[in-house]
Amino acid sequence: MLKRRIYTIIEVKERELLGKSLFAVKMANAGYSVVIGKKSRLYRYAKYFQTGIFYFKGMGPNNLNPMRNIKNFGHSIVGYDEEGLVMNMVQAISDRINIKCMEMVNYFFTVGQKQSNNTEKVYPNFKDKIFAIGNSRFDFE
Repeated sequence: MLKRRIYTIIEVKERELLGKSLFAVKMANAGYSVVIGKKSRLYRYAKYFQTGIFYFKGMGPNNLNPMRNIKNFGHSIVGYDEEGLVMNMVQAISDRINIKCMEMVNYFFTVGQKQSNNTEKVYPNFKDKIFAIGNSRFDFE
């Protein structure tokens, strides 16, 4: 039996590899198989992959087409705003988190409760999708 699969993007190895590795270990311990890869390759080969959960680290409009394509290949989508910790002003949220992206994701994860509350102020219709779970990049500090 195949384990459920999670696909997660890494862009800057020096900044993200430890956090992504911790995330992968935690998810493996929870029974998942995790693939960490470059965005361009994960998007290009998504149609060949075992269906799973794609973990988007941005929710801006540039993610709309990749999200649509990946969803059309049968994958689920979750997302978070990698810069949410520093770009957490209510007035900036709609610029960073596109409403159409929010419609496509199964869940949207935030770094903390404040970001979660602020996101819910901007997108109250998506309250059931928004969860404060933290960020594994910061779990090392």
